[in-house]
Amino acid sequence: MIVAALIRMWENELPKLSGKSKPAEAIRYALVWRAALERFPADGRIERRTCDQAADNYTKASSLAATANLVDPHAWLTQTVARTDDG
Repeated sequence: MIVAALIRMWENELPKLSGKSKPAEAIRYALVWRAALERFPADGRIERRTCDQAADNYTKASSLAATANLVDPHAWLTQTVARTDDG
């Protein structure tokens, strides 16, 4: 449910962004891994090493989605990526 909401948010926000912007690049990269993101919460058979990494990524994505729901998602994501690029 959280993963589906996060993917919907990315798909809704992507057309609003400049194609060369860092947030657009990040969203496109994340969408490449859509199938794995959707499968992870329901499939406990994922290889342990991959599962550990996926769990960490899922936690970060869940936090991102929860935070974005509290603010303007586009503005928040733009500011977050800009701060990440700076240091």
